Amino acid sequence: MEFSPLAVMLLLISLMPVPHAQGSPKAVVSIKPDTHVYSGERVTFRCDVQGGGDTEWTYSWYKNNDTFYKDSTMQEISIWSVRDSLSGNYTCRGQSNDSQSSEISDAVTLTVSERPGAVLSVSPQSWLTEGASVTLSCKVTDSTSGWKFRWYTGVPYRHNEDMFTFRPVPLSDSSRDSYTISPAALKHTGVYECRAERRERVYHTHYSNQQPLWITGESPPVSLIINPNRTQHFTKDSLSLSCEDQSKSTGWRVSRYTHSSGGLDCSWWRSVTGSTCEISFLSTSDTGVHWCESESGENSNPVNITVHDGDVILESPVHPVTEGHHLTLRCLYRNAKSSNLRAHFYKDGSVLQTQTRGKMIIYNISKSDEGFYHCKHPQRGESPKSWVSVRVLISLIPVPHAQGSPKAVVSIKPDTHVYSGETVTFRCDVQGGGDTEWTYSWYWNNDTLDLDRIHMLDTDSTMQEISIRFVRDSDSGDYTCRGQSNDSQSSEISDAVTLTVSGESPPVSLIINPSRTQHFTNDSLSLSCEDQSNSTGWRVRRYTHSEGVLDCSRGSVTGSTCNISFLSTSYTGVYWCESESGENSNPVNITVHDGDVILESPVHPVTEEHPPTLRCLYRYPNSPNLRDDFYKDGSVLQTQTTGEMIIRTVSKSDEGFYHCKHPERGESPKSWVSVRRVKPSSVSDSRASAGTVGVAVGLGFLFIALLILMILLWSYKRKKENQTSEQNQIRSGAEDSQSGHTPLQAGSENVYAAVDQTDTSGTGEAAAESREDTYAQVTKKKKTNRNNGADAEPGVTDVTYAEIELKPMIKTKRMKENASVGDDTVYSELKHSME
Repeated sequence: MEFSPLAVMLLLISLMPVPHAQGSPKAVVSIKPDTHVYSGERVTFRCDVQGGGDTEWTYSWYKNNDTFYKDSTMQEISIWSVRDSLSGNYTCRGQSNDSQSSEISDAVTLTVSERPGAVLSVSPQSWLTEGASVTLSCKVTDSTSGWKFRWYTGVPYRHNEDMFTFRPVPLSDSSRDSYTISPAALKHTGVYECRAERRERVYHTHYSNQQPLWITGESPPVSLIINPNRTQHFTKDSLSLSCEDQSKSTGWRVSRYTHSSGGLDCSWWRSVTGSTCEISFLSTSDTGVHWCESESGENSNPVNITVHDGDVILESPVHPVTEGHHLTLRCLYRNAKSSNLRAHFYKDGSVLQTQTRGKMIIYNISKSDEGFYHCKHPQRGESPKSWVSVRVLISLIPVPHAQGSPKAVVSIKPDTHVYSGETVTFRCDVQGGGDTEWTYSWYWNNDTLDLDRIHMLDTDSTMQEISIRFVRDSDSGDYTCRGQSNDSQSSEISDAVTLTVSGESPPVSLIINPSRTQHFTNDSLSLSCEDQSNSTGWRVRRYTHSEGVLDCSRGSVTGSTCNISFLSTSYTGVYWCESESGENSNPVNITVHDGDVILESPVHPVTEEHPPTLRCLYRYPNSPNLRDDFYKDGSVLQTQTTGEMIIRTVSKSDEGFYHCKHPERGESPKSWVSVRRVKPSSVSDSRASAGTVGVAVGLGFLFIALLILMILLWSYKRKKENQTSEQNQIRSGAEDSQSGHTPLQAGSENVYAAVDQTDTSGTGEAAAESREDTYAQVTKKKKTNRNNGADAEPGVTDVTYAEIELKPMIKTKRMKENASVGDDTVYSELKHSME
């Protein structure tokens, strides 16, 4: 089959690719090594034009939509040491030689964080006796993983004869985040530091804080003698420190270490005579650890001396107490003539005893009595804490007994009872955990600790220590923890430790306008401090996990008011008012949301039984469909078509996280609603008390009235019985008189009937006092006949009289009775007794 030339040409044309209609090529930005780097790292930006073919391109760079590096036309830009100011959104565009321009790239965000630091902590404490164990823990302030650790000990380096610092010398190449010394010896006394190094890209953190360890030995070559012989002293008092040599070492001198000034010899700041240091006027700057040091490098046991500017100090032993001896502690006052010496004595934050003489004795002290002690006077304040060390003369090697999993133990500082606004630190220690590395799980009221509920948590919940800034009443509860080791071993869960947060009225309130905790991006916000005290210099402060604590410097500040005209998500954080004197308002968690739905909820805690109203708000409020689901702690509570929900008779059980959801427009962030229990005021108490007294008095009167009524009823019953009896007797007498009987003469007694009729009507008729029939009230009286007169009947010794009081009837009733007298009426003849 043959094809014509025209057909062949059409076939070839059909096989040629035809480019489809499309726009300009697209530019794409990439950042190496990562979009999140630390200050000081090297960062490289690269711009690639997708679909640009073999065309040669030059490049334009933009940061936050502004031109970046105007003179740079390179495809790659490298910055050797980035700073925080270089954080932002980066885009680029390509321009070809034939004037073709690419589409601008999508933005890529670079985040530059400050160089992280290392934080060194010690467990169980920095004061130890020989033979004990101690563990140093190193944590990186940045929560990212992938760090290895280096450990250092501080070797004294003298700048001159009187001043020295501690130069870090590597301890080991261990990459673990903990370093354990077991058993501790006198030689381990010193200053320790740590530093973290990133595994992936070489990068070092700053050196950690210096952590001194003070080991008390059994028989040091020299002792530090302190006069007065105690570890705590008042400011403005005098103090003498001297070295008592117990060996052949020479050149002893007193040295001191403080966190602020490092190491110093006594001659640097005080008068020295031989090996004695005289301080004539103590100040708080003299607080520190003091020891004796020889020219050959030998040391005495260290002594921690505290100089206190308050009114109360604790007198405790300077040197370790031997096990089995007695320990005496005294609470001393700046004004020694105080008549009230009542004092509470504490060990490790818990009350041990309350003494009225200001002195406490612990008999037969043991190793378990080792710890931090302080005392407190009810009015004059409390002393600082002092470590009391216990020396064991005979060391026994403990034999571990068969046991199950190691046990976790929770501790709370500064105390288990704090006030709203304080900072509380929780620590989890695994007893019997050995050298195993542990991560930790924290629980609140038997539920996993919710980091969103803990509004100002300084560390994540896998850390050994967590701190909550500005605790609230809602943070009260039972806290427990559990340890998990790297080899999948799990400790027993700890016993619960209860935190109690008492609410106090803050001296100032943070006023938010609009008054809600959630806000849309691009909206404006005003925050001001409403002062309720005499404190001055109030300012608005903010805390975020990424930036820490900041002033309201990013907004416009007028007095104590902070105005933010253009909100962004970076403003999400905890806000509060702070005065120059350190007073704080209650904190408020503010969320700035870039979605279309937010929840309007109360800014401050809701009082019990005061119904709060929650509303679902929209960025564009003219929505015809307001149907919303309202949630509490993730579960649907109500579905409303009005866009609002009211919680009736709110109680503590209604506390929790709330949010709302629109079927088409999305859902809001979560907000914590706190419920405050309010005790009745004194006025309410007095009213309640008065009401209680009134009720009691009323009940008393009611009881008396009932008692009187019962007596009257009983009396009435007796009268009726007597009336019936007398009428029967009268009828019987009348009948007997007709039949020749004399019923009034009964044995040795004569019975007479005395009738007392009273007319009060003025017409001779008895006054109408009741609507009852006339009845006879009979009162029997006995009278002894003591004479033998003519009227006396022989043999009669006792005469009984019957007094009958007739109660008059209503006149109309008596008239009816007279009219109705029948033939069967019986009349009684009553005679007055002649007495």
